[in-house]
Amino acid sequence: MKRLFASAVLLSATLVATTLFVGMSSTALAAGTLTVDWPYSNQKLVAGMSYFIKWSKGNAGTHVKIELLKAGKRTKWITKKTANDGEYNWKIPTSVKKNTKYKIKITSTKNSSIYDQHDDNFTILKASNWWKAAFDGEGVWVGIEDDGAGTWNEFGIHGRNPNTSRQFKVVTAKTGHPVRRGKQSYRFEIQPGDCGGVPGDSDCTSDRERSEIEAVPKDKAGKEYWYAWSVYFKNHVDISPASSQHGQWKQFNTKPWWNSEKKIWETQSHDVVMFTVGSDGLIVDLSKDFTNQTTYLVIPSKELSNRWHDFVLNIKWSAGANGLIRIWRNGKLLVTHKGQNSSSKDPLSFRFGIYRGYLNRVGTAKGHIVYYDELVRGSSCDDVSQFMTCPGGSSLKVTSPNGKEKWKTKKKYTIKWKKGKAGTYVKIQLLKKGKLYKTIAAKTKNDGKHAWRVPSTLVKSAAYKVKITSTKNKKLTDSSNKHFTITK
Repeated sequence: MKRLFASAVLLSATLVATTLFVGMSSTALAAGTLTVDWPYSNQKLVAGMSYFIKWSKGNAGTHVKIELLKAGKRTKWITKKTANDGEYNWKIPTSVKKNTKYKIKITSTKNSSIYDQHDDNFTILKASNWWKAAFDGEGVWVGIEDDGAGTWNEFGIHGRNPNTSRQFKVVTAKTGHPVRRGKQSYRFEIQPGDCGGVPGDSDCTSDRERSEIEAVPKDKAGKEYWYAWSVYFKNHVDISPASSQHGQWKQFNTKPWWNSEKKIWETQSHDVVMFTVGSDGLIVDLSKDFTNQTTYLVIPSKELSNRWHDFVLNIKWSAGANGLIRIWRNGKLLVTHKGQNSSSKDPLSFRFGIYRGYLNRVGTAKGHIVYYDELVRGSSCDDVSQFMTCPGGSSLKVTSPNGKEKWKTKKKYTIKWKKGKAGTYVKIQLLKKGKLYKTIAAKTKNDGKHAWRVPSTLVKSAAYKVKITSTKNKKLTDSSNKHFTITK
């Protein structure tokens, strides 16, 4: 489903300024060959957390090996053999020591002369005290909670998060934390006095507290996206008239300006969508800076605490009348908002977690704990719809695999579906983390079943779905409701 979870470009007015540069390779043999794409240069990763190593497959063959280099020498094998599919889920061992001179090297197992590594280094921080690292421009990238965030890639820590161990954690169901799906979720916590930032750009001097992370890449004005996430408010306490926000899109002016008072470069921004908890419950405030501003109640206060809420959003970002925002909670359509929802062509950034403002209105506010899980961005409802049936679908319906199945490589299984009105032929595809991974059958009879021997080359994962589409009408399509697992 996803590919998330965890990185960000941290912007200075509200994030610490940074610019990401992908190191251009000098070691690949020629254009189009194997190239390492992620981690980027100069990033800060955290031992104990999980990340996707990403690369362009090039002409490296069916399998590659991945090494962790320190100061130019191999310090650890990440894997001696994995499918050359462009990504590898790497949980950095807690034993890896803090150092600023790490690189990833990827080599073809068939031809050792085909390899690549970034020209510049990245940093790995200690699992035990990573939050003490200064958010000084490169940011801290916090990994994925399970298997990714679709087209969002990863997420990164906000530049004004407090330097405390409780502010943000990737937690597990085994240790007693609520998890919506899989084994892990994100946990955010803010207690009174938890503020952070750097001199001249600090929440501690502006009546605010937060624990937030931000998505990268940013959304583009004029484009349409689908989003999903699940959120769990633990014993939520209303702090009105102070502000308690738990998700927002901000639009940034891409031209920085010099703040002579703070002596820093800043980027102006404005809120376009905000999720705020008040006395009535969770409110979504849409198009905040425009004339068609509207608020909607999406979770009543009596339903707010100690349960998972599954959100799906469909947004067409637009400065014109064709803008659209639709919001579902737990499969029910609650909001259809048309009209302008952004301005100009500047990028939009999604943040989530906890943001508290105007705290002087309530004296000492109580703490907040919030969990997030299953965050994903995609280009269609099928990319994000693991907890609901997509709207406007057809009678074509995938029935197997449809979630929780465990299929083994080299064995034969039957893919099943309801034929509906999809015509004579259909196309069958395998999705991984919401993206096309493999075409199972480019054209097969729409007879409701297809025998498939699972290839031995498929990577073990619990994030697969089957997608079936009419070859006559591409709008007639359906995917597995939930992920299924492929094992060796």
